[in-house]
Amino acid sequence: MLDVLVVGSGLCGTLAAKHLEGKGRSVLVLEGGPGLPPALPGDVVGFQRAVAPIARSVDQAWAFRAPKGYEWHRVRARGGRTLLWGGWMERPPKDYFDARRKTGAAWPHTLAVELDGWIRRAEKALTVRTGRRGPLHRKLAALGHKAATKRESVLIGQRRMLTAADVSLRSEVRCDSPVVRIEATSEGLIAITASGEALSARRVVLAASPIETARILEFSLPEKQRRRRIDVFDHLIAGAIAIAPRERAGVHPLDAAEPSAVMHPPPTSRARFTTEVRGPTPLESLDAEDLKNLGFTVEEAAKHSFYVVFAMGETDAATPRQVEFDARSLDGLGRPSPRFVARAHTRTEASLGKQMNRQVLGLARQLASSRERAFLIYDALDFSSGGHEVGTCLDRIDENGHVTGLPGVYVADGAGVPAATDRHPSLTLAANALRVADALARSMKS
Repeated sequence: MLDVLVVGSGLCGTLAAKHLEGKGRSVLVLEGGPGLPPALPGDVVGFQRAVAPIARSVDQAWAFRAPKGYEWHRVRARGGRTLLWGGWMERPPKDYFDARRKTGAAWPHTLAVELDGWIRRAEKALTVRTGRRGPLHRKLAALGHKAATKRESVLIGQRRMLTAADVSLRSEVRCDSPVVRIEATSEGLIAITASGEALSARRVVLAASPIETARILEFSLPEKQRRRRIDVFDHLIAGAIAIAPRERAGVHPLDAAEPSAVMHPPPTSRARFTTEVRGPTPLESLDAEDLKNLGFTVEEAAKHSFYVVFAMGETDAATPRQVEFDARSLDGLGRPSPRFVARAHTRTEASLGKQMNRQVLGLARQLASSRERAFLIYDALDFSSGGHEVGTCLDRIDENGHVTGLPGVYVADGAGVPAATDRHPSLTLAANALRVADALARSMKS
């Protein structure tokens, strides 16, 4: 019998598997989607083009229901959502964890201190680098903005971010093996896949993404214990694009973080959100449809560059969004589909979203050649985007990620994290995955 089955090969599942390997445990990683080609381009643009068809989830097999226009950023493939990300590795603000204990998370009071050591280990495992200041930072300073440099997980020897698929594992990663439920027996645990295969292990780590982890867990528990709806915390996203006269584009150096400019809110700020600025980028690098939507011909595009400004801030922690598993709508694997429950923005979200929109559009107008060449491309007040969801299993786990109703099962992804925070959550999730894996390893030793 295997020691541990890890469900999900994204950032959290991969780091948990690697940590357990290092503790001498036999591990099998189960991935619901396909594998990747043996070699992928080492530059950002080439990599994105190569993985785009793989990273696109098959809607029939992985169906979901949501309000019109909603886009749920998810991946069912080896590497998970790290195939879509920008390598963000921002350290979490410690005061967020104190505030989120109010949401019912069974995290210890010392977590902010305890997580710090795991953050350092995650940074080492993921080769996190801090970018250098450059022309973009100087340009922003001239406009009156103080910006830091981006911290990013870097693929050494290349010009792109490291993904979970780049982290070497001794363990087998078995692709196209979606897990639908976990069964407990007197001998241990059994993971049942969509094909009907039954795989046995002493422990199971769920890291299939917060909503998928919650779905597997709900349908592994007795029917009377299942929840109709689960809470979700996520980010509001605002974005703007600025068209400027042609400027020299920066070259992304080897072994370095992307030269983005980042602005974090002060801890005392009432509206807490992080802003990122990228550019300048040649306008003709956009595809023909995007250029047409912006009102530019290919010839005109050759004379211009563009900047992109993004902002992310957390949805209202006092009034979580909700997802239910809708038995009236089954996906291609015969499971109830996740349905995102529509609700109006709370007053807190409305206030935050307005400030985020003003920030990104104001910055874009400063960077653009004229006021008319700054466009809002993501409205923070739309219920139209999701991808940093967390907290879906907080009431199912103890402080170590152990599922209280299913002994031997641990939650190691964002489903067990109580805050998306006011910045990108990847480093928080990575550190917590290592923390949970270590607690699991200690439980087996005892």
